[in-house]
Amino acid sequence: MEFPFLPQLIENFQASGPNSRYLIGICGPPASGKSWLSTRLSESIKHAIGENISTAFAMDAYHFYEKDLQEKGLTPFKGSPFTFDAPAFIDKLIEIKEKPGEIFCPIFDRSIDEPVQNALRILPEQRIVVVEGNYLLTRVFPWNTIKYLLDMTIFLDVNADIQQNRLIQRHMALGKSETEAHEKIKRTDAINTELIRKEKDRADIIFIPKANS
Repeated sequence: MEFPFLPQLIENFQASGPNSRYLIGICGPPASGKSWLSTRLSESIKHAIGENISTAFAMDAYHFYEKDLQEKGLTPFKGSPFTFDAPAFIDKLIEIKEKPGEIFCPIFDRSIDEPVQNALRILPEQRIVVVEGNYLLTRVFPWNTIKYLLDMTIFLDVNADIQQNRLIQRHMALGKSETEAHEKIKRTDAINTELIRKEKDRADIIFIPKANS
């Protein structure tokens, strides 16, 4: 089985009652594969239950826009906790959990490196939402409130060399040279990775992908 924890996840969801959505948090450092895992897990849940009952939602949609980062001099640090609108993200999580009907959410479009508003629709029947993001387990306010909105948390523990290679490819795809990509990793990604990895003990499950081996 690709996800050994899936039967327990479904059992916990079925025991949770019908009055709120069940939120699964996937946390991990940048380029660890969170988007892949959230999408794959959501599809596996649908297949196991046999209904269109789950979807995925990403914290990256709450990046500040590039123009706002430029105005604040924060563009070089994009991806750090202070370059996200954490209160708006938390408010959306509360809405997703408590509102039973249709909900519109932003996405993050990596092709333009910007959020796109109202591009994701969560349907009323989608009672399981897989939420992915770097800082779901961070203990610093206001991020530290997120864990208590999540019904299950998973830390994606990616091999450091695999992560590094993915980050280089990601930054170069956005127009950076290889040297600039390494500088970006040193300036932000490496620091953020250290912060995120410190919190993995807060996760209910630590998932090590097969690609690590």
